[in-house]
Amino acid sequence: MIACAKPDDLPFQKIDILSKDDINDVVVDQTSNRITVYPGYVWSRCAKVVLNSFYELVTVDTISDKALFDIYTDSKGTHLGVGTDGYLYTKNVGEQKWDFHRLSHWDILHKIVEKPNGYIAAGGKAFETGYLYHINGEYQIDSVQYFGHEIADIINITGDIWLTVGWGNIQRSIDGGESWQILDIDGDLFLSSVFVDARHGWIVGANGTLLESQDAGITWTESKNSLKGSGFDTFTKMSILEDRRLVILGTNGRLWLRHDGSEWQDMVLDTSSDLIGIVHLYSNKYLVYGTKGFMAEVSL
Repeated sequence: MIACAKPDDLPFQKIDILSKDDINDVVVDQTSNRITVYPGYVWSRCAKVVLNSFYELVTVDTISDKALFDIYTDSKGTHLGVGTDGYLYTKNVGEQKWDFHRLSHWDILHKIVEKPNGYIAAGGKAFETGYLYHINGEYQIDSVQYFGHEIADIINITGDIWLTVGWGNIQRSIDGGESWQILDIDGDLFLSSVFVDARHGWIVGANGTLLESQDAGITWTESKNSLKGSGFDTFTKMSILEDRRLVILGTNGRLWLRHDGSEWQDMVLDTSSDLIGIVHLYSNKYLVYGTKGFMAEVSL
């Protein structure tokens, strides 16, 4: 049910990155006081826009002729980027150049995460095709698992326990991703999952679904915490902030913030852009970014 209550206006400082492409990821380097922004849109190029701490333009480079959707930093400090056509890019610590690794499949990858002795990259297209690439330390595919639903997110809960979420399905693995069990959950386009500890986790779906687990993802129930304004085509991503607060990002500048044990606070930025991600700057300052080149500094 959609509530009529007006959300709280959230003041923000808009940052112009000179691009109207969707901002798919942002990396903040506290050491150099540099902010690297990665805009791109499906088949368009992925650019690297570097700003300083005053949000002034430093450099603009092209990384790829196709969009990258996730930039991940592994335990060694290596950056990895995945995206359209199964592209994989890596950049070593302290280097500026991105190295291209052409994987042997032409699929769209949404997320890459580290596992022992390698990585798992998740993706999908047209909702009814999904896959997991198992990639070794040499950035080559060891194996590919295919599914009948698109996969939007993958996380490691603890040890060998993994979770994927996607189009109408949630999958759980207890053997490091070698095999998967589809859970008996009513479908939504599940977009994002986070765990605050080894047992307590959350999942959001595009159409306002908010699920909660207390047993490491074995069972999921609709959250008893009501969110004002959630409904059709609402949520985009869920994240955990540095102080363990939860934040849900949504369409048309909307977001929801929750302290442990409290009610969700409904807030909105004055923008028509959908919010895609959030990254910590310092103290209570965050960068929120999204579609149509939107990026802003907010206090949360």
